[in-house]
Amino acid sequence: LILTNSHPSTGYPYPKAPHVKEISGMHIDPASQPLPKDLQDFMDDAPHGVIFFSLGSFLNPAQLLAGGKFEIFLSVFRKLKQKVMWKIAPGLPEVKDPNIRVQTWYPQQGILGHKNLKMFITHGGLQSTIEAISSGVPCLGIPVFFDQLKDVAFMEKIGMAVGLTLDEITEDTLSKTINEILFNPKYRENALKQKAIFEDRPKKPVEEAAYWIEYVLRHGQILRPASATMPFYQVYLLDVAATVIATILVLF
Repeated sequence: LILTNSHPSTGYPYPKAPHVKEISGMHIDPASQPLPKDLQDFMDDAPHGVIFFSLGSFLNPAQLLAGGKFEIFLSVFRKLKQKVMWKIAPGLPEVKDPNIRVQTWYPQQGILGHKNLKMFITHGGLQSTIEAISSGVPCLGIPVFFDQLKDVAFMEKIGMAVGLTLDEITEDTLSKTINEILFNPKYRENALKQKAIFEDRPKKPVEEAAYWIEYVLRHGQILRPASATMPFYQVYLLDVAATVIATILVLF
């Protein structure tokens, strides 16, 4: 049995064997990350909404936002009516602005589930992509490498995000992109449609995982595909190809 953190609502569909079960979003539980009172008050008291900016826990914002990028983001954020919650790292300049709150950690699921959140600026990591979709939040994706490129491209394809590379970010492009996502309703509408698809399942992801684990315990290797015990030349039909080629050579 293989449980994968995937689902057609959170990534591109793909063919799979019977023993592969998709349980994307099993970790989703906003109640597990309640907002502390200071963050709750900050978001509640935001008549124009809130933008959440996080590049994840693996990437170092101090390195990614070097070379003037930090100053570009700060300048754009200061011109917005929306409040900004910004996940930073040690080594970045101090920010003193009543509408911009910077911290080294945030309860992300709790923030994404708040009614006043208008946009999520994300690196497009798998967990962040799943959480954005499950919350119905439009995104500005800034992918750096690996799966982030694919995940941001997927969110762009379904119309809930716009992607920018770090090299493309200038004060002008960043400002225009943020305002496009904020004020064009199609991004919110598409995000909410994707959320509905994410939630439209026979069972919750945790229940789905538990069911299939217990199923395999009850019935053994019934889901195991025959290819698991076949020689590689049969799996890839090399024996069939060899027979066809040999027949052609004999006849011609």
